[in-house]
Amino acid sequence: MNKCKSITLIDTSKEMIEETRKKFRELHPEYTNVKFVTQNAALPIASPSNAGFNTIIQTMGLCSTPRPVDLLKNLGTLGSKEDCQILLLEHGRSHYQWLNKILDNLAPAHADKYGCWWNRDIGKIVEESGLKVVKLKRYHLGTTWWVELRPCEESEGVKRINA
Repeated sequence: MNKCKSITLIDTSKEMIEETRKKFRELHPEYTNVKFVTQNAALPIASPSNAGFNTIIQTMGLCSTPRPVDLLKNLGTLGSKEDCQILLLEHGRSHYQWLNKILDNLAPAHADKYGCWWNRDIGKIVEESGLKVVKLKRYHLGTTWWVELRPCEESEGVKRINA
């Protein structure tokens, strides 16, 4: 954390932000340039310096937002112009149709209980966001996605994801 100038932590859940604040203060009592914000990440987010964020991390959230493509598009506007990276750790559709069938069959009940649509097509969401894929890895039969993105330059086109 020595190289980190500021941290902004965002969640829609006030309870989650309070728990995060408590744990962060326990683990890093000396670090003071941190903001804890209760809001939707699809809305505009001010960076501490107004120059944008260098690194944006989104974890396990595309499953629970009603418009995941819009959320990623918004994250793409929040980065610093020179060196923004957007890191995603998400869960979604598998490589395997037999597993996707199970996920699809159980998804409505799971979403009703937990607010999570675990069968979303993360590759398609990323593609439709217009962000550039730098790195993509999949684990756990293809259901866990690690995606490194950056905003596209105007001259770059969106490439199809074959993952």
